[in-house]
Amino acid sequence: MREIIAVDVLPSVDAIELLGPGSAMTGARTYTLRGTVRVVLSSTLKIKRLDLKFSGVNRLFTGMFPELCREEQEGSVFVFGSGVVEMTVRAGRTTVQSATTLAAGVTDLPFTMEIEAGIPPSYNIEMASLEYALTAIVIPAAMLAKSDRFKKVVAVRRHLMPGVVGAEFSELRGQFGGRKEGVVQWQVDVPKVICVDQENATVFVKLDILAYHGRPREVTVVLEQLIDCRISCKDKPRPTPPTPTLSNKHTTTISTTSRTLPCIAWPALGPTNITIPLSLPERLHPDMTSPLADLRHRLRITVAFVDSSKSDVIVVFPVTATTVPALPPALGPPRIEGEGNDGDGEAPEHVIVEFDIGALPTYQTVLQDPVMEYRLLPSVCG
Repeated sequence: MREIIAVDVLPSVDAIELLGPGSAMTGARTYTLRGTVRVVLSSTLKIKRLDLKFSGVNRLFTGMFPELCREEQEGSVFVFGSGVVEMTVRAGRTTVQSATTLAAGVTDLPFTMEIEAGIPPSYNIEMASLEYALTAIVIPAAMLAKSDRFKKVVAVRRHLMPGVVGAEFSELRGQFGGRKEGVVQWQVDVPKVICVDQENATVFVKLDILAYHGRPREVTVVLEQLIDCRISCKDKPRPTPPTPTLSNKHTTTISTTSRTLPCIAWPALGPTNITIPLSLPERLHPDMTSPLADLRHRLRITVAFVDSSKSDVIVVFPVTATTVPALPPALGPPRIEGEGNDGDGEAPEHVIVEFDIGALPTYQTVLQDPVMEYRLLPSVCG
């Protein structure tokens, strides 16, 4: 439409901040996004309506999956020929302005949109990406005229913890134990949550030697990043078209620290206590889950023995890497509180958020590879 000089979508926030794991909240709550659509016209324009939609495009780069490039599915949302698999994440839509005539010049149209709070965050990694945008759709009143679309990229951030400073110790660290029968009994104290900006983390290991051949030689701690990509969408609210069910898992070592132990006399005079500091890179990528790719972290602890005939003890534990909001993000419309108002009837710019720490990723999700050989004991490090 020649009358349109520009259309700008101006949300009231720089980024949409969400709290908690997305899968646990899908369909349960909404996020209220407010802002303005600014229309600049050279002359008056009669419109049928002006719509605003919020959606994301989840892309999987099939260069990591050579076998996918040979598959073709006509009429599907997946585009194999270009080497990119795409899936749309639809999160919200609203009508900003119904039928009217817009005057020449600048017109600001306020909007309020309810967005599904369970959507995955924006991200861009080597294998996949997810980018959201607000799209203003100007539908003219003239029957044969075409609609015009104007996009504004908006970042979505998801924090898996409400904060570290005020969190309970049991929420940030876990204590677990096990044994290799007739060889060694172990107990570990490991972090359950790591802030992406942390510079280091500490692992505590306690070993009780049960036999001469159970003397430990070395303890190694490795922080790993796991990326799980797939063609079949796992998100039930967003059904997947009929396509091959193909997936690929990629593991990257983020940091590793080894501690060589001095020769331990036998019989041992007591348990061996080991403190292992683990240096972290400049910034971890936060854990996230999306229709086509997931990213998570785990700690792998390996105990090697002086007697090389004894197999190593290998145990793995999940660790959640997350950003931490400066203030609790708002989920849904602000709640008016008696002492929080200024007397003008407007709601304060905050909302009280309930957060369930039990909704964080479970240990079963990372203990599948490798399968843990030795049973866990309900013991706690001393």
